[in-house]
Amino acid sequence: MKKLTLYALIVCSFLFTGCSKQITEQEAKEIALTHAGLSENLVTFTTVELEADDANIHYDIEFITDNQQEYHYEIDSSNGKILEYDVEPIYDGEL
Repeated sequence: MKKLTLYALIVCSFLFTGCSKQITEQEAKEIALTHAGLSENLVTFTTVELEADDANIHYDIEFITDNQQEYHYEIDSSNGKILEYDVEPIYDGEL
């Protein structure tokens, strides 16, 4: 049911925006990496999903680095604009 709702929102988005070109998953990943100043060989992607909320369709992208940082991005699928991002350290339980 959730996927059907997502597809319906995507179709509606195309209808209301004049079928404007949507960015690809790879383009969204590249936008996040460029913003973070990293290259793909230095990260491990943990989430790359197309999501919809409040009639906004965006890519939810999360990745981690070897130096134990977790990055989270929401990128607008219609224009590649970064809607939200944050970076947090990953703790392994030891302080």
